[in-house]
Amino acid sequence: MCLGGGMVSMLYSIALWFQAVKGTTAVQSRINSVPMGLGLVAGSILAGAIVTSTGYCVPWMFVSAILASTGSGLITTLTRFTGHSKWIGYQALFGLGLGTGMQQPNLAAQTVLQQKDVPVGMYLAAQFCVHWYITLHQPSGLSLARHGGY
Repeated sequence: MCLGGGMVSMLYSIALWFQAVKGTTAVQSRINSVPMGLGLVAGSILAGAIVTSTGYCVPWMFVSAILASTGSGLITTLTRFTGHSKWIGYQALFGLGLGTGMQQPNLAAQTVLQQKDVPVGMYLAAQFCVHWYITLHQPSGLSLARHGGY
C-alpha cells in the first residue's frame, strides 16, 4: 500500500549513489534509474492483465512485497565495483515489485466499498502512506546524510 514512499526513497537514494559512488552527473544518474521505471511499467501491465482476468488483487500485494523487498535488499549490496548487470537487474526487480502492487489498494477499495465511498477510501489509503513516508523516511534520510550513510 505504501509503495509510493518506497519508490521515492529509492529513486532519491539510487540517484545519490550513482553520483557519490559511481561519479556520474545528475542527468546520467537519472538515466541509470530507467531500469526501475521499466520494471514498474512491466509489473503494472502484467498484474493489471492478470487481475482483470482472474479478479483477485490481494495475491499481487504479496508478490509485490516479495519482489520489492528483495530488489531493495539487493540494491543495498551495491559497491563502487558493481557491474552494470547487477545494478540494472536489481533496479528492474525492485521496479517489478512496485508495478505489481502499486495499484492493488485502489482496486481493492473499488471492489469492496460502495460506489459512493470509493473516492474517500482511495484518498485515505493514499494519505496514510504519505504520512508514514514523511514520518519515517525524512528523519532516517537526515540521519544518514549527517553520519555519511550516503
